[in-house]
Amino acid sequence: MLKELEHISLDKSSPLPLYHQLKESLKHSIIHLPADTALPSEPELALHFGISRPTVRQAISTLATEGYVYKIQGKGTFVAHRKLKRDFGDWHGSLNEEIQHRGLTPTTAVTELREIVCDELISKKFDIECNTPLFLLKRIRAVDGKAILLLHSYLIAKLVPGLMDKTITNRSLHELLQSEYNLTIKKTRRTLEAVAADTHQAKLLKVPVGTPLQYFRNTVILDTNEIIEYSEGWYRGDAVSFTFEYEKRIH
Repeated sequence: MLKELEHISLDKSSPLPLYHQLKESLKHSIIHLPADTALPSEPELALHFGISRPTVRQAISTLATEGYVYKIQGKGTFVAHRKLKRDFGDWHGSLNEEIQHRGLTPTTAVTELREIVCDELISKKFDIECNTPLFLLKRIRAVDGKAILLLHSYLIAKLVPGLMDKTITNRSLHELLQSEYNLTIKKTRRTLEAVAADTHQAKLLKVPVGTPLQYFRNTVILDTNEIIEYSEGWYRGDAVSFTFEYEKRIH
């Protein structure tokens, strides 16, 4: 690892603090390394760069605070699993595209797909009558084999006939709706809140019960103003961060 840092040089005459220079240099050096890669020890870094151990410690602590590394007492410092950044202001954004852009591999496992009838709770989400036929689709989304998202989708059955015969594994549902059913999505309404993982969610996401999850609800509306999909999802809180962008209205 030290060999990979040979290109880094610190300018001791610069007004920028040495810890900041080291932090930024390390950040750009480790950003493409696999998660859980071990970093050199603080004494090794101090000796390599000819700086004090407190300076190295401050740089590493700052990297840990920013989420680029994590420390294990008695074992050392390691490259952290970096969060995906999802822009919830842009419903065109594809989770698969974001994952692939990071050089990672997305997978989708279908855990359940069946036809049901709409109950009172779901009927209010769609503004339709109870007992309307729906498809219930449950999936687990993963990055490099690590589950990060549980997703339950309800779809109006009459708008997607033959859905159970379609290939859905490792495929974008919205791409399928548009390419195979000629449905045009006009907008999506989303809500987001924090919840704690229950026993079932913890088992599927392989996290302890009570782990923070980012829970969202989506309502997907077609250009005909029909609601095609209502979905609920649970992201691992340590895997994804969300961005919301707003413009100030000018009156």
